[in-house]
Amino acid sequence: VEARAKELEAQASELSAREASVAERASAVEARAKELEAQVSELSTREASVAERASAVETRAKELEAQVSELSAREASVAERASAVEARAKELEAQASKLSAHESGLARRESDLTKKAQALIAQAAEQEAGFARRETELKERTRAMTVQAAEREAGLLKREETAAARVKELDGAATALTGREAELAKREAELAERTRAMAVQAAERETGFNRREAELMERAQAITAQAAEQEAQLSARAEALKKDEALLRTFPAFAPNTSTEAAVIVGYPIPAEKREELIALHQDAQAKFRSNRLTQAYEVYRKAAELQPKVDYLSPYWAGAAAEKIRSKRGEALTWANKALEINPNYKPAQDLKKRVEPRAPKSARGGRKK
Repeated sequence: VEARAKELEAQASELSAREASVAERASAVEARAKELEAQVSELSTREASVAERASAVETRAKELEAQVSELSAREASVAERASAVEARAKELEAQASKLSAHESGLARRESDLTKKAQALIAQAAEQEAGFARRETELKERTRAMTVQAAEREAGLLKREETAAARVKELDGAATALTGREAELAKREAELAERTRAMAVQAAERETGFNRREAELMERAQAITAQAAEQEAQLSARAEALKKDEALLRTFPAFAPNTSTEAAVIVGYPIPAEKREELIALHQDAQAKFRSNRLTQAYEVYRKAAELQPKVDYLSPYWAGAAAEKIRSKRGEALTWANKALEINPNYKPAQDLKKRVEPRAPKSARGGRKK
């Protein structure tokens, strides 16, 4: 019985625990019921909203039916437009064939224009070469003009000095005439006061004095005109000198003992016409030398060397340089080099030419064969 009582007590305690658990579950069920009620009310609200949306959907369906009917009408219109588009496509195909034919014609024309452009480019190249030759000629002419400008400048300086001296003389003469005129006026007044009997003589002398005064005035005017003319000439000379100075600045600097250009001739102490003739010969010879016409260039250089044999060392050098390249005249190169060095022993190009063409000494003369 005690054991049974214990079991019953245990069952009673278990039942109490289960009762408490059931109470907790009941409270949970109540809370869940409340949640479900709230969900039911929310569903009711959503159901009313769904009903409203259903009516709106029906209205939208009617609108869509009207749009479908409108689309059907537009579809018929689109079919008509499609047929028109097909007709337009055929027209475009015909135009495309015409354009293809036109394009082939344009291609032929482009080919013709390309050929014409190539011909124009070749012509432009020839003109450019002509311009280059013209530029070289102008440079040579400018160098000749430099020589003339130097000589003209020296002459004009002398004329300026002479004119300045003449102006001083004229100023002295004018001063003397002014003093003389004052003295004559004073003397005339004294003679008039001293005697009336000499009035006729004084009048005659006065007439002479007036004539002299007129002559002096004319002479003064002539002197003034001459001075103005000289001033104009000096102004023109100053402008010419400015132009010559600008022209001289365009020439490159050269060294007389190392340069092989025709500009060396500018420094020769020879008359202008001789210098121009020598420069012209050098230009001709240089053109022949550059075009590999060596024999003709040699003859021109030889002719130039004979014009000024005491001062011209450039022409003998070039004659020797041309002879060095001509097999039949190679033996004359040393003679020309020596000729250039006789005139200017410090001329480096002639020294180098002599070293190249001078015969070599035989080995026996230089010390014999080594054992």
